[in-house]
Amino acid sequence: MSSCKKVNNKIDSLQDTENGISKQDTLFLKNSSIVFISPSSSDLERLKKEKGKDFYVIADDSNYYYSNAIEFLKSQSVNFLNVDKNTIIAYKTKSKIEIIPQYQNYWYAVLFNNDKYKIVDLVDFESEYSNFFKSSELKFNDEFKSWKGTYLNSDNEKLDSYETIINRIGWYKLSIDSSQICFENDKRLESEFPTESPGGIYIKYNYDYKVSGDTLKLYEKTDNIKIAPEKISINKKPDLVLFRKENKYYGISRDITESEGLPNAARSGSKPPFIFVKFNK
Repeated sequence: MSSCKKVNNKIDSLQDTENGISKQDTLFLKNSSIVFISPSSSDLERLKKEKGKDFYVIADDSNYYYSNAIEFLKSQSVNFLNVDKNTIIAYKTKSKIEIIPQYQNYWYAVLFNNDKYKIVDLVDFESEYSNFFKSSELKFNDEFKSWKGTYLNSDNEKLDSYETIINRIGWYKLSIDSSQICFENDKRLESEFPTESPGGIYIKYNYDYKVSGDTLKLYEKTDNIKIAPEKISINKKPDLVLFRKENKYYGISRDITESEGLPNAARSGSKPPFIFVKFNK
C-alpha cells in the first residue's frame, strides 16, 4: 500500500508552431504540480567552461537546496516532477496554450495550481511552497474545530499516555489541523517482506473530510500536491471513520484490520471499532 499517486501531467510535442513555439518536448501541466528544473547535459558543459572552478561550488549549493526541497515534499507525501531546462513547460487554457518562461537560474522550481504559476528559487522553497498553496488551506469552522488534535491507537487498550503508545510497536496516528489531515503508522512496520517480519505495512496518507455530527469521515486525497484538507460531499466509502461517544474516540480503518490479519502481525488481533486516544499536540 502506498499513499503516492502519479501526477497526471503529460510530456509530448506541440503540433503547431503558433506564437513561435517549436516542436520539441513540452510538459503540459494539468493538475496542481511541482516541477524541478535543472541544467541539461549541454548546459552543464557550458557552465563548466564559463564558471571554471566556481562551477562546482554553484552545483554543490544547488544540489544541497534541491535535496532539502525534495526531503520536505517527501515528508509531506507530496509528488513532484523533474525535467531539464530544454523542456518547455506549458498549460492549456480554454483559448490558448500558455508557456511558462524560463528563469535566469539553471536550478529552480515551478509551482502550478488552478492555471496560476510561480517560479521559485530553491533557497526559499519551503516558504514559497507554503505561501503559494496557502489559499487552499482549510479555515476551521465551529463544526470541524473540535476535531483538531492528534489521535493515537495501540493494540493495547490499557495504554493511555502519548509516550507509552509511541514506544509500543504497531501504533497508528491521525493528525488533524488546518494544513493537513495525515494518517500514518509506526515506521518500524516498514519492511520489504511485510507478511514476515516485522509483520505490518507502513502507511502515510493525506485526507479530505466530511463531518456528520459526532462522526468524521476521511477520504484519501486524489491530489497529492495540495495537502491541505478539503470538505467534500461525494458519496463513497470512507477510508477511515472516526467517531466520538461519551468523550471517547473510536475508529474504523481497513488498514488497521488488514495489518492485524497478516500471518506474522506485529499487533495482537483486535476487532473494530479501534480505540483512539486524543492528545492536544
